[in-house]
Amino acid sequence: MLALSVGAQSGTRTMVAMGDGTRLETFVHLPDTVPAPVVLLRTPYRFPGAGVAYHDAFAAALTDRGYAFVVQNLRGRFGSEGVFAPFRNAVADGGNTGRWSMAQPWSNGRGGAGGGSYNGYTALAAAAGAPQVQAVVADDPALDLWAGHRGGALGLLPVFWLYLLDHGRWPDDAAKARASDIPDHAQIDNMLLGRDDPFWTDYLTGQIGSTGRSLRPDLGDICAPVLTLKSKSEGWEDPVDLWHALRRTGCPAHRADHRLIVTAEAHTYHLDQLAAGGTDVTARVIDWLDRWLRDVPSPPSPQVLYRPDGAEAFRGADDWPVGGTEMSWYLGQRFSMVGNAHLLSAPASGLRRHVLDVDPATMSPCADYPRRTYLSQTLAEDIVLAGPMRLELFLRATTGQAGLSGQVYDYDAGRDAPLSFVTFAVAGADGLSTDTATQLTLETHSVSHRFRAGTRIALSLGGSACGYAEVGHPAGTYEVLHGTDAPSRLVFEAVAE
Repeated sequence: MLALSVGAQSGTRTMVAMGDGTRLETFVHLPDTVPAPVVLLRTPYRFPGAGVAYHDAFAAALTDRGYAFVVQNLRGRFGSEGVFAPFRNAVADGGNTGRWSMAQPWSNGRGGAGGGSYNGYTALAAAAGAPQVQAVVADDPALDLWAGHRGGALGLLPVFWLYLLDHGRWPDDAAKARASDIPDHAQIDNMLLGRDDPFWTDYLTGQIGSTGRSLRPDLGDICAPVLTLKSKSEGWEDPVDLWHALRRTGCPAHRADHRLIVTAEAHTYHLDQLAAGGTDVTARVIDWLDRWLRDVPSPPSPQVLYRPDGAEAFRGADDWPVGGTEMSWYLGQRFSMVGNAHLLSAPASGLRRHVLDVDPATMSPCADYPRRTYLSQTLAEDIVLAGPMRLELFLRATTGQAGLSGQVYDYDAGRDAPLSFVTFAVAGADGLSTDTATQLTLETHSVSHRFRAGTRIALSLGGSACGYAEVGHPAGTYEVLHGTDAPSRLVFEAVAE
């Protein structure tokens, strides 16, 4: 059981009954003055040595500002009854808890929900289930875990996440490598978790979107303004999908009220920092809650705020991606002392090829899959990215199918660690032949980033990535074609300064 401090007005534990009678462990933290507006957090997480301090500090950050804070363990987690089923019951249970919270004597009848990652999903689900939830803050929320099937590749994030729930930590690199190497994908949960897991089975068989495991069909039921935060490192587009869907098909009363903030920091960094003193972004989170739950006036804000670097001021935009001037970097052949090819401003003449020999039976995507690194020339001026990148590749293969991954880095020889990660893309391709080139497009998740003058853009291209299951093909050769007859390229839009 997750033990929080228990007192007359703060950290009081209670069991809240859901519609089917299942009782969920719930802790109520109250400010000095009640009734008060409520902020709800519903979570499956506990991290050894950190959970108690984190939730107490999070509660204090809100109760000090006059909010009641309700934190609830999901079904089957810690002191809550029932069986935990990922991405199930969230709308019904969140709606029940939202209605219960707003009806308590310490509530003034107004409340919101918040959280990061999966907790962002539960916050949105509570709003979909209860109109009493009048504001949402979702930091890097997942709408489901279907993002693991990026480009047809099989991502292992769902089973890694199940491991996190079991152990309070992510699997180590060795465990991730073993999971990536298992040819029978149905056995990965047994290897990593020690059991057959129904959520992993649903994921493998494509059932997530058709068995109530996705929030996407319920977004139209959210009739509350949503502040969405998107970081650089989360690796999915769910936050952007959410923002677009709410503005397009969400509750008409609030379609113009939703806001998106794109940051340069790590996954859920800012909402986590609310418990540790806050940041300039968490100050905006508090302003958001104050505006919608306390009617505190706030100045008009752009639809989108983004910044390419954490040290920069935010820029405003009307949409995301922001858009700009298209730039193309073509795969080339010229030798580099650091990489083994160049990214060129125009394709080289004719048809050329780069060869990658792969053997899934003896190689691991986490260790020794062949990769080819491409470097641009040193940049003469800054380039700002505010959206996705696209890899357009022309391929031939003796294997018939291929798993490909591309990672984009910011390269600066003057840094202790020259390569700084920016974004990535993965894809699977079928029907490849040795005779005819097939064009394959890989789209990265969108980010805000500044490539500074004096640095270079680096592209690392290879087979299946670590954390993605290998494509089950025999040993063979991939040919990445380039030149005017097959203009493989990295393309994106650069935002005007």
